[in-house]
Amino acid sequence: MAAGGVTKCLHPPCNCSVEIEERYCSEACASAIDQPLVPCPCGHPECVGAEDAVDRDELNDVPAT
Repeated sequence: MAAGGVTKCLHPPCNCSVEIEERYCSEACASAIDQPLVPCPCGHPECVGAEDAVDRDELNDVPAT
């Protein structure tokens, strides 16, 4: 049975939380582990910031033609 704990993604600039067993939040972070000074490549809201996150409702707001 898994412990179910949560920790930070192991890629240094990443701000995502992951289950302890996972280690990384994405394949992008796992691939970039040897590049700790580059911006986080995962694209999750925790890393791109609220102002850059796309609102799901905005994607559905398509003007009528």
